Amino acid sequence: MDGGIGRLGDEYYEAFLRRSPTTALMLGDHRFDDQMEDLSREQEDATISELRSFAARAEAIDPTNLTLQDRLSRDVLIFEASSTAELMETRQAEMEANPAMSVHVLLPTAVAQFPIMEPAHAEALVIKYGKMGAVGHQWADRLRQGVESGRTPPRLMAEKVVAQLDEYLASPIETDPLVVAVGPPSAFDSEATSAWKEQLADQVRDSIRPGFQDLRSALAEEVLPVARGEDKIGIKWTPGGEAAYQSAIFNYTSLDLAAEEIHQIGLDTIAALEDEYRELGSEVFGTSDLTEVYSHMKDDPELRFDSAEEVVAASQAALEKGKAAMGDWFGRLPKADCLVSTVEQGPEAFYFPPAQDGSRPGIFFMNVADPAGWTKYGIEATVFHEGIPGHHLQIAIAQELEDVPTFRKHSIVTAYAEGWGLYTERLSDEMGMYSSQLDRLGMLAADSMRATRLVVDTGMHALGW
Repeated sequence: MDGGIGRLGDEYYEAFLRRSPTTALMLGDHRFDDQMEDLSREQEDATISELRSFAARAEAIDPTNLTLQDRLSRDVLIFEASSTAELMETRQAEMEANPAMSVHVLLPTAVAQFPIMEPAHAEALVIKYGKMGAVGHQWADRLRQGVESGRTPPRLMAEKVVAQLDEYLASPIETDPLVVAVGPPSAFDSEATSAWKEQLADQVRDSIRPGFQDLRSALAEEVLPVARGEDKIGIKWTPGGEAAYQSAIFNYTSLDLAAEEIHQIGLDTIAALEDEYRELGSEVFGTSDLTEVYSHMKDDPELRFDSAEEVVAASQAALEKGKAAMGDWFGRLPKADCLVSTVEQGPEAFYFPPAQDGSRPGIFFMNVADPAGWTKYGIEATVFHEGIPGHHLQIAIAQELEDVPTFRKHSIVTAYAEGWGLYTERLSDEMGMYSSQLDRLGMLAADSMRATRLVVDTGMHALGW
């Protein structure tokens, strides 16, 4: 590896970990256990400047005599640093109100995965909890800045977050997931564990909940009165919104496509799927009429689950099928195991990578808050995407590579990350892993959902729907 790009990559990744101490902890790096992310505008400005500097330093390295891997490292660093800085410059934090993916939703799931292995880790976590309240205050401050700049979230999103915060703030401290879900180190006996949990509860009471109360007040009292209504749901209606959307397109796709082009790709993909629906619909439902096929898929109660236990059992069966087949199709397999777990908030399904120290396997989560929201034909495609041969093979193997720089092992370039997950839904069909023609309809439904996203997202944010 070229010393210049190698050292720069290491420095770049070290800076990322310093800015992202919770991610470092999730990966089993305990150097920043007592730290918490800084969401302030000042830190955002500093991060943008730092990323721009890294990109410029990488561009200054002459690629002519670099090896293929070093050229890739240089290009990835330039793309990741510059596109992230550009997106941050659009000040999306000023309108952050996401009921599926924001910190207030994901943090309770994350703490259950924290590798608290030693007493020192437990002690540091108490300090970290004491700093979590600042996240709520900083988030509230960013929203207030958004009110001043005219960047506000959609009203319906803000209302959902307020409702979530109300439910959380009204819940007993004793059942708070930030206290209950996190596990003690094995060295702690019951007395030490009880004392430690009480320290965490104190920080939740004195720091975290006041921070989220400030956030709730900012949303309800200052943001909601001026939030965007459904007639102006898209980002194009905010200052600089059209440029911000174009920055997002590049960041998430790595392509300089116009929104109108992406919109048409979605429409074309939806149309291209129709013949497959007709063919499978004839076999499964006895009709090739698209309206009837779609109606069966959406409205038949027999194709829905009745309980969370059924969702978990079906997910586990699909995961075991992937584990059994992967050795016949992949020359390199991950050392880390993959498990399925459940949540009752957040996205429909998502994956957490394993900790590098081996303390935690890869885990993908199925949201079982509404079991009837899951279709029986949709489970296998979801599991293959999130688990095996999807994100687990992709991300766990990347973390275990020895011949690439560390920052690339953990780099999440969305076009590749989600592109691989989507690709493996079809690959699983080639591997013969779908249990029935009905389950293969789930593969088509997943394709349709992604294609429809292209249409609806561009429709709202670029075309003014």
